Amino acid sequence: MVAKTAVYLAALAAAAHSVTAHTIVTSLWVNGKDTADAAVGVGSSYMRTPSSNSPVKDLSSSNMACNDRGTTPVSGFLKVAPGDVIEPEWWHSGARGEDPIATSHVGPIESWISPYNANTNGDVWVQISSEAYDKDSSQWAVEKMIANKGRNKVVVPTDIAPGKYIVQFNLYAMHEAENVGGGQWYPNCAQVEVTGSGSTKLPAGVAIPGFYTASTPGVVWNIYYSSTYDTKLDYIAPGTGVWDSSSTYSTDVCHEKVYGLAPAGYCQGGNNSTAPVKTSAAATTSKAPATTSKAGSTSAVASSATTTTVAHTTSQAAHTTPASSPAAPSSAPAGSTTSSAPNSQYTDYTSCMRAYNKCLDAHQPKNGGAADFSACQSMNCQSYQRMARRSARHAARH
Repeated sequence: MVAKTAVYLAALAAAAHSVTAHTIVTSLWVNGKDTADAAVGVGSSYMRTPSSNSPVKDLSSSNMACNDRGTTPVSGFLKVAPGDVIEPEWWHSGARGEDPIATSHVGPIESWISPYNANTNGDVWVQISSEAYDKDSSQWAVEKMIANKGRNKVVVPTDIAPGKYIVQFNLYAMHEAENVGGGQWYPNCAQVEVTGSGSTKLPAGVAIPGFYTASTPGVVWNIYYSSTYDTKLDYIAPGTGVWDSSSTYSTDVCHEKVYGLAPAGYCQGGNNSTAPVKTSAAATTSKAPATTSKAGSTSAVASSATTTTVAHTTSQAAHTTPASSPAAPSSAPAGSTTSSAPNSQYTDYTSCMRAYNKCLDAHQPKNGGAADFSACQSMNCQSYQRMARRSARHAARH
């Protein structure tokens, strides 16, 4: 493999007062239509809305499937048809008009689907979308979502059999993912009812939790700097192959190389696949409890007005900072005479950005609203980024 060197220009605009770090989904759009059926910031009747916007960091936690309320059914189902475009709407506290997530929290966004009657348990999760780094737009999936007013697109498989399903939308923030357990997962789940005349049942899938481990490709990754691989173009999002209901589904964790070459030994895992399974159009994939939804409708209409209240917190229960982690300085280090001088307590760009992101988390407002990140701005991590660039140019010349 040809060695590549790249330094990711982390968006220090995350220090702006209007930016906050965590994120949550409280409603969906379908084919460009807003389907929210509750007040702004309140979970719609079809969403198994988490109790807070905090991330999941323990890969073995049951919360990896649908967060902390994931196994509790809600009364509503969002009706969709095969081929419909679903867009989860991400926001810091569920309220529109504010930033979806800190711009430094880049990474992939994925979606999975499972039968409703499994209630998230077992080898039932089938991946239906995966976005990581887009070479054409030079943006991570999270950056594209932010630019699109907090929304990313997921297509309902075009021949999926009618029935009730759970759809998971999962954003993976990688600003601390260079260490095991550092990445932040934001799984949010919706109950949907697929209508239409599709005839393909869900294939066998994977278990969540269980599928993701520290050795799963794309889980541990340094987005800031590497002397051996391109931190963006070589990245492969964690997951399986994407299932579209018309092709064979593979649960191999080394499913694709979108751009560039992955580091040696990066891809691991099996080579399992399941061919599409056809069924009659009248058959359904699950037997669900009675609901208020009306069969036959293909419009994106929620079937119940019951709402779920969200506690908009930035709880650190799942995101603790070790006592040995460096504290965010409140001013430039002693002896510094210009704003371009780096902070002496960090050794490189990666360690500075790690502390910077922890500083952002620590200074988030606890109950929403404006944030004051002025204490984080003095870290001046850009100085280390410039040093890394000079080192890379020097290495290239010699």
